[in-house]
Amino acid sequence: MQKSLKNLVKLENMATAHGAACERAAQQVSADLDADVSAVFNAEASKATQTAARSRTSHDPRVKAVAQLLGGDTGDEDEVQAVGERLQSTCPVLATPLVNPLRNTGCGHVYSYQGALQLLLQRLPPGSKFTAIDQIPAATSVRCPVAGCNKNFTPRTLKRDYAVEHLQRLRTATSRQDDDDEEIDMIL
Repeated sequence: MQKSLKNLVKLENMATAHGAACERAAQQVSADLDADVSAVFNAEASKATQTAARSRTSHDPRVKAVAQLLGGDTGDEDEVQAVGERLQSTCPVLATPLVNPLRNTGCGHVYSYQGALQLLLQRLPPGSKFTAIDQIPAATSVRCPVAGCNKNFTPRTLKRDYAVEHLQRLRTATSRQDDDDEEIDMIL
């Protein structure tokens, strides 16, 4: 809802800027009847587009009002947020975006399934044939790989984190929406 409102405000800003450009072009052409109407309008429209592109929708009072209703976030932060705290979006083991995130219930840190599996498999004797975390013996313990954390995890203390997974999907969708917004800006 908030993203849609931001898009509408952005389009409204662009339309207002183009309307003002039309007025300025009309004034210039009225003052100089020999002026090239198309060139004057294109120059004014270009200025208007640049001005509208620099405007920040998060400062619009309507966007701020909706943000307050939705929990206070204006959406300017590039990082995933939930309940006022920043959530990690990168696996500390693989250094890649989280995929199938698992939360360590001992310390709260989150790892990709493959990252946690990789660490657990390193604790097993060579030649072990385990391919999934739920197959690994429950007593297998690994220290959390996050710097400064002294907690351990076992296959039983890792829980699928659906909230982080959902936020990752939202972030991906928002990223795609931002790409679409850039296309709209380029077209206008």
